[in-house]
Amino acid sequence: MPYPGCIKSTSLHDLQWKLRDAFEKEKVDMEFVKALLGRYKSKQEEWEKYVTMHPDYYTRNLVDAGNGAYNLTVLCLGAGQGIAIHNHPLSNSFVKILSGVLVETQFEYPVSETTLKQTSLKEYGTDAVTFINDHIGVHRLENPSQTDPCISLNLNYPPFLLCSTFDEVTG
Repeated sequence: MPYPGCIKSTSLHDLQWKLRDAFEKEKVDMEFVKALLGRYKSKQEEWEKYVTMHPDYYTRNLVDAGNGAYNLTVLCLGAGQGIAIHNHPLSNSFVKILSGVLVETQFEYPVSETTLKQTSLKEYGTDAVTFINDHIGVHRLENPSQTDPCISLNLNYPPFLLCSTFDEVTG
């Protein structure tokens, strides 16, 4: 266990309190935050109240404003839905899959109007955690299922307030 004293998060509420404590420190340990998210085991009865599905587009619903240090949201992707290629300006973004499957395609950060260069394509199942920031690149998130939704818990530090979207062909 890489972080002594980091007991397993037994509930979403417990995870929220541990995250608040982690973000009250002067320097946030991003590996510790990732470990906290990884140790929480998804329980639908804890997060289903944050789920709002729409047949035409994804939804994002606030779980915790994190005392202004971060935001914690539930992202809801219906069958076959996705999010355009986008950045996370000045923000670190963790994604914890609560239910379903999420496909993440990462690209080098665009520096000109040219075709984006794909750097990775990964599929994540329930309870997996992924991370991105603008030093890594930009990404697209997609639900590959044509029948089941994909629900994720997203933590952005500092809070994710705006972003730019990118076209894969033109940058």
